[in-house]
Formats: sequence, structure tokens, C-alpha cells
Amino acid sequence: MGPKIDVLGIGCDDAGNFSVAAAKALNEAEIIFASDEQAALIRSYFSQLKAQFESYPRPISKLEKSLADDQHKKIVMLALGDPLFYGIGAILLRFLPAERLRFHPAISSLQAALSRFSVPWNDLSVISLHGRALSSFAGSIGSKGRYGILTDAKNSPQRIAKELVKIGQENALVRVAESLGRKDERLSIYNAMELADCKQHFSPLLVLVVDIV
Repeated sequence: MGPKIDVLGIGCDDAGNFSVAAAKALNEAEIIFASDEQAALIRSYFSQLKAQFESYPRPISKLEKSLADDQHKKIVMLALGDPLFYGIGAILLRFLPAERLRFHPAISSLQAALSRFSVPWNDLSVISLHGRALSSFAGSIGSKGRYGILTDAKNSPQRIAKELVKIGQENALVRVAESLGRKDERLSIYNAMELADCKQHFSPLLVLVVDIV
């Protein structure tokens, strides 16, 4: 078995605030898997890195072969927020033993959104609509509760709001957090009915916090 693979989360508020262990992993890495944006960000904080940057393969199912080819090298994988929260961590654990991986989590976008809105999340239920049909949404919603919704460009806030209206939850409180940690960050609060008719263009980088009472 090769050296441990370090999986580093990048937080939306503290992108350059890595732990000592995470910084050490970056400085010692031979290969760093990252998106173009993540690679540029890391280079801006660590100018002396010797690692070769590689993009995540598409489809992501090819990742297993990529890691097998480089199994004797020191590898770092970059992710957003907490890699084990709807992230690359679950994918890696499908084909790698847990003892081969070392995770360095950061604050997730959902955690950041809840903090921005001063909303506690002890009782939060999480729904991911990434790559999923919106038809699955209604079956995940109860008559009451608080929901954190991870979505994509296809399943916009307006489409989600229309689903809420369709199931009789037109008064649901919908908080929208866009582009967290970026210059164009924006926070908005609607009820489902007004959001369903909203003409606002939303960033695809967003999370929703919905209260149904």
C-alpha cells in the first residue's frame, strides 16, 4: 500500500487557512488533484510547490485508475468544504480503504449559509439535488421541518419554490445563499410563493435553507 492520500477541504471563508498538517501535505505532495480554480488559489498561497497539478478525470469513475497509476506517489486531493459531506470523500471510499485516506475538512457551504442567516442546525435535514430530478424533491419534504438544500444550475431556487407551492407549502420560508465567500456573495429571504414568481437570476453556486412550519 502506498502513502496516505491527503484530501483537503477548502472553506468559502478561510480558503488559505490550512492547518499545519494540511500545509505540510501540500508542500510534500508530488501530485495535486484540483479544479483550475482550486489550483490557482493554492498557487497563490503556496508559491514554492513542486507538485504536478492534475484535473479530476471525467467521468469521475476514471479516478480509481488515475490513483492506481500513481499509488506510490504522495497525492493531495482538493475539495470544497468538508470532503465527506456530499463530496469526493464518499467516492474515494468506494474503492480505497479508509486507512489509505487522511481527511482535512473545512467549513462547508451549507454550514457557512446557516451561520450567515444565524440559523441553528441541530434539527436540519439535508437534501441534495445535484444531478437529480426535481421530481424526487417532494418525497423528501415533510409537513414540518428545516431543510438544507444543495442544488445545481438546473434545479434553480424558482423551480424548487414551485415544487413547494405544488405540495401546498407556499408559505415556506426560503433562504438563498449565493456565491458564499466571493465578491458577489448575496443573501436573500423569500416565502415560496414569491420566490416561485421571482425574475431574479441566481448564481449556480448556492445553497438553500428552507423552513416549513
